Amino acid sequence: MDSNLNSRRPSEALVDILGISLFLGVILTVTMSALAGADLAALFALLSAAGGELYGQLGWVFGIFFTALIAFYVGVIGDQISDERGRLRFVLGAIAQTIASFMLVGLLVILFSFFSHPERWATLLFIVPAAGLVLFLATQLGAFVIPDTTVRLRLAAADRDRARATLPRLKPRSRRPWLAVWLVDSTLIGVIALIVGLPATTPPSVPLLFVSLVAGSALVNLWCGLARYLWILDVSRASRTLDVALGLSPIVIFAGLGIAFVFTSSLWAGLSILVMVTLCAGVTTMPLRWNQAVPPQWLVDWTVGGVVIRIAARSSVKRYVRAVRTVRELERAPERKIAFPAFAQSPDS
Repeated sequence: MDSNLNSRRPSEALVDILGISLFLGVILTVTMSALAGADLAALFALLSAAGGELYGQLGWVFGIFFTALIAFYVGVIGDQISDERGRLRFVLGAIAQTIASFMLVGLLVILFSFFSHPERWATLLFIVPAAGLVLFLATQLGAFVIPDTTVRLRLAAADRDRARATLPRLKPRSRRPWLAVWLVDSTLIGVIALIVGLPATTPPSVPLLFVSLVAGSALVNLWCGLARYLWILDVSRASRTLDVALGLSPIVIFAGLGIAFVFTSSLWAGLSILVMVTLCAGVTTMPLRWNQAVPPQWLVDWTVGGVVIRIAARSSVKRYVRAVRTVRELERAPERKIAFPAFAQSPDS
C-alpha cells in the first residue's frame, strides 16, 4: 500500500468489519427467532434451510464480490484515484467493509446447513480461501475509511486535551499484577459469602457452593471493572451512562437473585449472594476519595478498582502520545522528541 496515501492500519478495518458482522448477526438472530416462535429446534431448522438457500448462491455471489473488490483495489492502490478524491476512497472502503461483513454473516448461516448435509464440509477447502481473499481485499480497502485531515486533527487535539486533563485524577493506583488482584479479591469474596451461607448448606454441597460463589465474584469483578475502565476513558454523557448501565447490570441480576432466595427458599443462601454482590461492588469502585482522604496504599494495591485506575492511566498515556504524534504529523511539524508533561512520566507511580 502506498505510504503516501492517507490511510489507517488494516487491523482497524478488520475490527470495523467484525463489529458490523456482529450487529448484522444479532439482527438476523432476533428476526429468525421471532419467525421460529422462540423455539430452539425450529430456529435451528430454519437456519439450516436458510443456509441451504445461501449455499446455492455462493458461485455468483463470490464472483460479484471479487470483481467489485478487485476493481476497487486496483483503482485505489494503482493511483487511479487521486489524493484529491479522498472521499471516493472513503466510500469504496466503506462499501468493501460492508460486503465483507455480510459475507461473514452469510457464511455463518451456511454452516448450519452443513449439519444436515455433511458432504458439504468438504467445500470449506474452497470457501475458506475465497472468503479469506475477500476479507483481505476488504481490510486493505477499509484502511481508507478515515475522516479528512481537518476532522482528524480536531479529534486528535481533543484526545490530547482529554488525556492531559484525565491523567492527574487517576490516582491512587494499584501496584500489583491485575490477574493476582482479580483472583485474590474473587477468592476472598467467595470465602466471606460462603461463611454467610453456611447455615443453609449441607457439608457435601460446600465445595460446589464455594466454587459457584468464587466464579460469580470473578465474573462480577471482571464485568464491573471493565465498565469502570470504559467510564474513566469515555467523555460523553451518553457513553458514560451506558458504561454505568453496563456495570450495574450484573449487580442488579445477582442482587435480584439473592432477594428472590431470601423471600422464597433460603434466607442464608440469599444473604450470601447479596454479600458477594456488595463486596464486588466495593472492590471495583475502590479507591474513592472521601473528603479528600486518600485510602491506604495496601488497600488500593489489592482492589480491582485500583488495578482499573492503573490500566486506565496507561491507556491515557498511550492516547496522549498517539494524539500528540498525530497532531504534529497532520500539522506537518518537524520531527522531534515528544516532551511529556510530568503527569505522563510514570503511570505506575
